[in-house]
Order: sequence, then C-alpha cells, then structure tokens
Amino acid sequence: MNKNFSVTFWIKLDQNPAWKDKDSVIDFPSFVVNEGIQIFFSKHESLFKVFVLHPLIGYRKMVTDVEAYIGKDAFVAFTNDESESKLYINGSLVSTVTPTNLGDDLEIGDYVMVKVDKGELKTLNIEGEGVQIIAPAKISAISDETVSLYFFAQNENLDLSKDRLVY
Repeated sequence: MNKNFSVTFWIKLDQNPAWKDKDSVIDFPSFVVNEGIQIFFSKHESLFKVFVLHPLIGYRKMVTDVEAYIGKDAFVAFTNDESESKLYINGSLVSTVTPTNLGDDLEIGDYVMVKVDKGELKTLNIEGEGVQIIAPAKISAISDETVSLYFFAQNENLDLSKDRLVY
C-alpha cells in the first residue's frame, strides 16, 4: 500500500461563510485516497483538526491553532508519508505529526475506526458468522470504558467499548 499522498483544497469565504467566525464548528467533506485511506478535516473554534484513518497505516490526529487564518480565504495542503504528516496553510507549515496510538487522547468530535459486528448497525448487512468490518465513525460522547459513536455513512448511533477502536 502506498502511504505517500497529498490533499489540497481551498476554503473560500463565499462558499464557506462559517470560516469567518472564530467560534464556528465546521466538518469539511472527507477525502479517500490510495486504496481507502480516509482523511477528515474539521474546525472547532480556532482549532483545525485532521484525522487520517486506515488500519494498515495507523491512526494520525493533528490539532493546530489556525486563528491567524480564520476570516480570510485559505489554501490547505496536507501531505503524508510513512513517517509523518504535515499540514500547510497558505504555504506555511503549521503542524507535523507522526503515527500515534489513540490512548487517552480521545475527544468528542474525533473521527475513529471501529470494529463492527454483525447486527450492530441496522443499515449495514454483514454476512457470515464471526465476521467484523471496520467502519469510520465520529465520537459523540466518552466515558471511562465506552464511547458513543455516530456512524455517519449509516446515519446511526452506537455505544461500544473503547477496545473496539482500531489504531
């Protein structure tokens, strides 16, 4: 699997007026590259978050303050290779991360990969006994042992043990 890729896009004020507001929350459209690697971008107030999800390349979460860029058109470039991921805004490097373990760094709003068993999601038909799939989801609540997850592709919510997260 090729772990090298880049994603670029513009955040234009006329197309995304919430980018003018420092306190806004924005979930940008996701990207799928190189055989199913999923990349999610979001803005939570002045923090810009990037999540890279794929069981073969690991979990990468990037969080960086972008207050200086809010309120103006912005060009976003994200690059990934085997050892690190980099985020550029308007040509300036704003953050670098290496593959990480989820550990205790989970937050509400994070995108994660989750093991799902047959019958757990009503709109997902899994055939065969003992078969699991891995699906992307967004965390909506967290407790000591469980996470509440929103499976956006299926438009369903599910509470599962944290040990069902894949990283």
